[in-house]
Amino acid sequence: MEHRDRLWPGGYTFLYDDGLFRPSTDTFLLGSFPRLRRGMAVCELGAGTGLLSLLLLAREPELTVTGVELQPQACALFRRTAEENGLSAHSPEVEVVICLVTIMMAGAVESWLRGELTQTPEELTRRIDMMFQDYIRGVALRLKAPAAVYA
Repeated sequence: MEHRDRLWPGGYTFLYDDGLFRPSTDTFLLGSFPRLRRGMAVCELGAGTGLLSLLLLAREPELTVTGVELQPQACALFRRTAEENGLSAHSPEVEVVICLVTIMMAGAVESWLRGELTQTPEELTRRIDMMFQDYIRGVALRLKAPAAVYA
């Protein structure tokens, strides 16, 4: 079931769904953690429905935030949340990167399941982690504004 809530009275509206990652105390605490500066670029990996991105923008409206999420349903809610709050919600480059990361991960797992890779599950997990680390480094290189990576 889909829900709509506000960060605070008169603040940003956000959407979430019971079938996806639900907002939790951790999300709100994490939203207060990063040191933000005007003009900073932030990339939220595993953005879900975009609540953390919204919390960061509420703290510093002059951020450039890119949310990366693999689940289409969560991406749809993220876009709707951005649109309802008058924020830009389209980045074809990010959508292409999301597809590529998904295909890389799915391809590695599928090859392992078919017996085409001789790695143990732990080795495969490390390989996928290395792919994500490469991806994160690539995102950091593409960000045009000063950036910080929180992992």
